Amino acid sequence: MRALTRQLSITVFALFLAARALAAPSDFIPLVLAAHSFPLQGGLADRVGPTPQPVMDLFAEYDRDIIPEDKPYRAYTPTEEQMHDISAAIAALPRSVSEAAAPRLLGIYFIENMIGSGWTEWMIGPDRQEYYVIALNAEVLQLNASDWITKKEKTVFKPDDPAMDLRIDIGADRSGFYYIFYHEIAHVYDYATDVTPGEPGQAPAKLFEEKIRRGKSMQDQFPFMHEYWQEFRKPARAHDFEGRAAVSFYGLGGPNVNMSAAPELYRALEASPFVTLYASQNWMEDFAELFAAWMSIEVLGRPWKLAVMRNGETVFTMEQPLKREPLAARAALMKKILSIE
Repeated sequence: MRALTRQLSITVFALFLAARALAAPSDFIPLVLAAHSFPLQGGLADRVGPTPQPVMDLFAEYDRDIIPEDKPYRAYTPTEEQMHDISAAIAALPRSVSEAAAPRLLGIYFIENMIGSGWTEWMIGPDRQEYYVIALNAEVLQLNASDWITKKEKTVFKPDDPAMDLRIDIGADRSGFYYIFYHEIAHVYDYATDVTPGEPGQAPAKLFEEKIRRGKSMQDQFPFMHEYWQEFRKPARAHDFEGRAAVSFYGLGGPNVNMSAAPELYRALEASPFVTLYASQNWMEDFAELFAAWMSIEVLGRPWKLAVMRNGETVFTMEQPLKREPLAARAALMKKILSIE
């Protein structure tokens, strides 16, 4: 998950905060930058380490009014065994992604009790260049991949029918880290190379919005998403689907969908160009989710199966999503986006 930096923070605050003055999270950015050395040295695995206090403070500030009092944010340092899993996931990245991240990724940090699974933040460094921090919920290291992604998916649904359940199988032999890490590093690559137009109000989103007003095609500039998205959070009419707008994750504004409605929602998703429900939330999550699924399925050769059950009997399944159109064509475009021959 990416908390969509300032954009989602504003949305979450609007939902959860009382009317009172807030300290601007940007006030914490100089402290985060000061906690790191420039220029950056070493490989991406070398960026994993104890979470600096300013980084903790930054993410705690974003979420301060939705953090339970009995579950404060705490830094977590991976064990030696967990570092092997982390290093293996990093080593499998396409060269283009590693090279885009290496000069700009300040750190990969873990936070206990974090709301959501992960968050990528950007900031302007002392050389006026963009830099990034990835913060991940320590739980992704402690749950196996299938348990983690299933737990995440269930936050969409209200348990209105105790007979209904769902399960996503992406393999239980690795932790949930690799999948959410690929999602978050995709945001870094997107920021660095403009796979999508970015978030509203930020360049190149303003350029995108201006050209849309002029009726110009986005095919050449943003081939990944030009025909699929009308606005940042609104798919093109032909690719929207029933129930999508009600979807929310991690209890941020929801859940709004009954578990009994899960089969119908997933049938609608299956006919769409989006790999997961999370991918349908906005164009940046669309790219990050497809990259994570592509890495998991195509690069690592892992399974992918979603099943909805009633009284233990399967009533709906969705398998190997990258093989169905139009996702197959979008997944094939990934090599071009990543400059892989």
